[in-house]
Amino acid sequence: MSAEHYEVLCAELAGHISRITGQTIEFATPLLGEGIIDSFNVLEIVQFLEERTGMRINPAEITMEHFASVDALAAWVAGLSGSEQT
Repeated sequence: MSAEHYEVLCAELAGHISRITGQTIEFATPLLGEGIIDSFNVLEIVQFLEERTGMRINPAEITMEHFASVDALAAWVAGLSGSEQT
């Protein structure tokens, strides 16, 4: 994933999470540690990511670390998209 696509994904994720939580979300905002998102929100975010990327996310790969922040989510998805291209 290019740096430009990564930035676009971060912006889209931050916007989506802001809409579902009603809070302003920055790329480094702690999501789980601050209680901004809950398990229901995680499911909404996974659905958003699957629709946005066209990838199927394995539930076993969903971890607290991946949902630590928007930046962590985007890095995880970038890694997933890279592994699907090989």
